Amino acid sequence: MKEILKDNNLKVTKGRLEVLRLLDKSSTPLSVEEIYKNISRESCRSLTTAYRIVNQLEDAHIIRKALSQNSISYYELSINSHKHYIVCSICGKITPIDHCPIEPLENLVEKETGYKITGHIIELSGVCPDCSKKEEV
Repeated sequence: MKEILKDNNLKVTKGRLEVLRLLDKSSTPLSVEEIYKNISRESCRSLTTAYRIVNQLEDAHIIRKALSQNSISYYELSINSHKHYIVCSICGKITPIDHCPIEPLENLVEKETGYKITGHIIELSGVCPDCSKKEEV
C-alpha cells in the first residue's frame, strides 16, 4: 500500500494506509462512515479527516466510488477487479455480482460513437433472500 501512495505522489500516512488496508480486506464497498468507524482514532481523529482521506485517494484514482444508495457513497480499491453490486432495499445488505453485464454494451457503444469509454456505474436494488422470507411470514 505504501508503494501505491508513493506512485501516486501522496505522502504515506497512517490514516491513508489504514483506509487502504481496510478497503483491501473488505468484500464489499464501504461508506466513509463505515471506514471511520473501523480505523483507529490515532490515525484518523475525525469524520472530516476520513472524508478528506477518501477524497484524496479517489482524486488519485486509488479508490473508486462503487455505488451510491440513499445519498451515501460506497468505496472500493481501484486496483481490485471491476465489480457491480446489488443492494437490499430493506436491510441494506450489499452483494457483489460475479460478472459485468455492461462490457459488451460498452464495446458496441464505442464502435458506434467513437467514444473511448472510461468507466460506468450500475446500481441495482432489490430485496435479499433473507428479507423476502421475512415478508412471506
